[in-house]
Amino acid sequence: MGKPSQRPCPNPTRAENHRTEVHFANGFLKHRFLPKVGNFSDFKGIHVKKLQGDLQKSLERMANFYDFQALDMSKYEFPYNVALALDQTQKHLQQNMDCWYRIQVWQDTTPKAFLSFFFSVEETFRTDNTLFYIPVLPVYKLLKSKNKRHKKIGQLFLSVFAYISHKVYVPYYTMDDCFLGYIYENFNDWILNDWDDPQEKETFSSNLRQAQYVGEHLYQKIRNPKNLQLFEKRINDFTACNETEKEVLRISKAFFQLWQEFPSADLYTHLNREEISDEEELFTIDKYVSFAFETQSDFFECQIIGFVNGEFSQCGEIEVSTFVNRFDGVSSHSNFKFENYFFPLLHQLISLLNTF
Repeated sequence: MGKPSQRPCPNPTRAENHRTEVHFANGFLKHRFLPKVGNFSDFKGIHVKKLQGDLQKSLERMANFYDFQALDMSKYEFPYNVALALDQTQKHLQQNMDCWYRIQVWQDTTPKAFLSFFFSVEETFRTDNTLFYIPVLPVYKLLKSKNKRHKKIGQLFLSVFAYISHKVYVPYYTMDDCFLGYIYENFNDWILNDWDDPQEKETFSSNLRQAQYVGEHLYQKIRNPKNLQLFEKRINDFTACNETEKEVLRISKAFFQLWQEFPSADLYTHLNREEISDEEELFTIDKYVSFAFETQSDFFECQIIGFVNGEFSQCGEIEVSTFVNRFDGVSSHSNFKFENYFFPLLHQLISLLNTF
């Protein structure tokens, strides 16, 4: 894993190679790039006209949802027309570099199926091994400052933190069962029992004591429901006097608008945790999205991140948001609109906090 949020969240403008996975379920069609067409032995006994008609209807629904012009499959011979339709969809979807895609064709054998054959698209949101650790120390310092402007900035950040904590359910490092809290505790035990250099031992112990004190103190404020209740008022009452304050106001407004537009969305909306076979082998989302004490010091980057990387190296995969859209004529469809707003905003918030 890299340093915490040292680069922007994936976005369509970033220059990076990207490939969309395309394959068929149940051995129907193995297709990645034209003009190669796979083995169609499984199509024996299937009414090809019915298959093509259903797939055309499904393709039109898929094109309408993803905003592209559907291919007229009747102008081409089967099965090449299916391959062309897949290639067209692949080229359109791969323009969005925030996600990985897997396209499949399904057969529904139930008698009342609206479409017996249809496309589905599995979308997986990309975070590219980025750690989104939100430092609380800058806000603690702002609130403790004798400067009234700093206090107002700190109060705006408190409302942002309250939304992220209470509504998005981002874990806080002093809470029970928080991964970063576990990392801090493990490092503390290592220092107390196995650290030889007495000066370093005292320095690290002091850092950890401060992390615990500041974390508990600020969390009591974040838990106060008035920070959410006053969110809009604090935004309206705040007048930015310089570029930094303008950025504080912009990001605060953006988080408030996100809350209004997606009131029930959270970090876990598109996670399929019931499918996890062994959670110990999965680097879950709460391990790379979390509140932290601070993220700028050598202590954090060398020691705490070292422990995080040790945990990451023992995991087989990273938990990411995923859903499947079935274009069968009856299923509802999902999107990553919330995630596409939230993660870039979170990166901007972290970068801004680290300037204070």
